[in-house]
Amino acid sequence: MKLDELEPKSVWSIFEEITRIPRCSGHENKLQDWIETWSEINRIAHYKDEVGNIILSKKAATGFESYPDITFQVHQDMVCDKLTQSTHNFETDPLEIYIRGGYVIAKDTTLGADNGIGIAMAMAALVDPETSDKGKLEVIMTVEEETSFRGASNIKRSYFEGKNMINLDSEEAGVIIVESAGGCSTEYKFRTTQQTPEDWIGKRLEVDGLQGGHSGVDINQPRVNAIKLISEGLTELGRYSGLRISRIEGGTRGNAIPRSASCDFIVPLSQSEKIKNTFKEWENKVRSKYSYESTLVINLKDSSLTMSFPEENSFNILRLINDFPQGVIKFSEQIKGLVQTSTNIGIIKTENNTVSINILSRSSDNNDLKTLSNDLNSLGARYGAETNSSTPSHGWSTPPDSPLVQLTVRKYRDVTGLEPKITGIHGGLECSQFAALDPEIQIVSIGSTIESPHSPQEKLEIASVPIVWNLLKLIIRDINSLGSLVPK
Repeated sequence: MKLDELEPKSVWSIFEEITRIPRCSGHENKLQDWIETWSEINRIAHYKDEVGNIILSKKAATGFESYPDITFQVHQDMVCDKLTQSTHNFETDPLEIYIRGGYVIAKDTTLGADNGIGIAMAMAALVDPETSDKGKLEVIMTVEEETSFRGASNIKRSYFEGKNMINLDSEEAGVIIVESAGGCSTEYKFRTTQQTPEDWIGKRLEVDGLQGGHSGVDINQPRVNAIKLISEGLTELGRYSGLRISRIEGGTRGNAIPRSASCDFIVPLSQSEKIKNTFKEWENKVRSKYSYESTLVINLKDSSLTMSFPEENSFNILRLINDFPQGVIKFSEQIKGLVQTSTNIGIIKTENNTVSINILSRSSDNNDLKTLSNDLNSLGARYGAETNSSTPSHGWSTPPDSPLVQLTVRKYRDVTGLEPKITGIHGGLECSQFAALDPEIQIVSIGSTIESPHSPQEKLEIASVPIVWNLLKLIIRDINSLGSLVPK
């Protein structure tokens, strides 16, 4: 089966086109060109602002002018990640997609269903005969959601008119998201010089094949962070001998749990054999402890690098990583099972005698986020790192009894006969930026089921797509009943 054989055809045809267009975060210009051309062909009004946000709109059909406006909100960019052996070039190559076991998957790369399928649904709603002949529809497509929220941060209230917003960046059909976490980034920098001591030998430790995943929605899952793991290994190898880091690298995105990491380091030549034995003992412990990471690869090799950081700097880097509180800090007291506060080491890199470590913290409680940011600053000071933290962004919440939430619940029941789950998400949705623009805006977030987003294991459940599409059709059809659904 091919994508053009799936229903609804209007959605899948657009999604397939999107997978052919490179659109890594910060490099969405090719997709923007395609969207503008599509809009002109389909006679859809469109506007692009100075940062690349695109706003599409379709006027209400005759007789539907009194219907409340609906604003769909999506983001243009995708997380670009791939397996180590992949030769895919995200700057030029279309994704190689296929269908397997009821899912759409990309070969060895992220699929970009986050948020490609949302874009496809929003655009289809503007032109599909079953949705385009009702009230006014608007679509806001932001840039750089996966990295900086640059697009959403630059949106102005004048860009759109609606007060009923449907964010299509959720990742589980049957779930209505009514709140999401705010975020704060922290960067540590260790600046030092490199030396070449005599009678030391180069080694390289590699960790690869971990599951990885989204640093928000997957943070409470049994996922090993590659940067934490390699730091643990290096600490073990250096326990009985000196160890000096030459170069350490890991992770690809600040909002992803890193799947791989590597470190070139040096040890005293006299300890070379002992290092090998210590490595085997540590590897056996790791495989037993993290047996759920079935594809984990750990290697210790010889390295040609001999320049290295001083021993004290090397161990301070490792001590900071080892003491870093990776994962869940606190669960929500209001919504069972929902993570309230967490933090994740996403990237470590070495450049020009400087080791940089990038952290992303999340919380739906703004006070928690401030406290965590202060704690991380103190951790950096303890080990002599330069520390910079961003201003925390706020979370967002729509009351579950608001008219738009109630309408979405009722229409989901009509589509499936089932009761949807109303909850929050421990991810950073752009809804918070739009809620800050106008306190009267009602926002819900829904979407098709996407498994393992932000990783090469990402896959889109085919059966979930028509469920969400049919839900959107009914909301568009019955949005005029919104006024009768007053909060209790």
